[in-house]
Amino acid sequence: MDRKSDNKILNFFKKEGFYVVLFVCICIFATVVALTAKSNKSVNGKPPIAIKNNTTKQKEKDINVKTEVPSNATQVKETKTNEKEKTAQVTTPASVPAVQTAAKPVLSFTKPVAGTLLLGFSDLAEIEPTDSKTIQSIETVNGMYITSKIGQDVFAAESGEVVDNSASINFGQVITIKHENGYKTVYGNLAEKLNVKVGDKVTKGSKIATVGKTSNHYPSYKALNDGFVYFQVLKNDVPIDPVSCGIKY
Repeated sequence: MDRKSDNKILNFFKKEGFYVVLFVCICIFATVVALTAKSNKSVNGKPPIAIKNNTTKQKEKDINVKTEVPSNATQVKETKTNEKEKTAQVTTPASVPAVQTAAKPVLSFTKPVAGTLLLGFSDLAEIEPTDSKTIQSIETVNGMYITSKIGQDVFAAESGEVVDNSASINFGQVITIKHENGYKTVYGNLAEKLNVKVGDKVTKGSKIATVGKTSNHYPSYKALNDGFVYFQVLKNDVPIDPVSCGIKY
C-alpha cells in the first residue's frame, strides 16, 4: 500500500515536476520582492520626494530672489542723479547777457515852409510853359507843391545829414537830406544861396535855405508869380505821401 503511494508520488513529480519547480520559484521571487520593498519602506520611514512640487517651489524661490530689491538701491539711484546734476552744473557755461539792440528812432516830420498846399501827392499837375521852347504837359505829383513867398525861410523837416545840394533840371536848386530808417527829404526851387553844404548835420526845424525862383517846372501861373517850394519824401528812395509822415497843410 505504502509502496503504491510512493510510486504515485514519484510518477506525479516525474510528470509534473517542472511545473512544481516553476511555481516554487515564482513564489520565492514574489516573497523576495515583497520583503525588499517592505525593508526599504521601514528603513527610510519617509514618503517619496515630490520632485515636481520641489521644482515649483524652487522656481518660486528664484522669482522671489530676483524680485527682491536691495534696500540701498534708491540711495544708489539718487546718488547717481545728484552726481549727474553736479556735472551738469559744472559743465553748463555761464549765461551770456542778451544783446540789446538800440530801438530805431521814431521820426516826426515838421512843415518845411510856411504856406498853403497847391498840389498834393498823386495829384495831376498842369505844367505851364516858361518860354516858347517849353510846352504844356500834365504830370502826376510825387510830392507837394507848397505856395510861399520868394525869400521866405525853408527848414529841415527832420534831423539828418545833407547829401545833395545840386541844381535840378526841373526843380532848380535842390537840397536833399538823409534821415534815419531809410528816409530822405527833397526841397526844390530854392534860392541859389544856401545855408548848408553837403555833409552838414542839421536838426529838425533848422534853416537850410530860402524860397527862390530857380525852377522851370511850374504847376500854374499863380505859382510862377507868387513862388513855391517843391517838397518830397522818399522811403528807401521811393516817393511816398508826405501826409503819411505827419506833414499836413
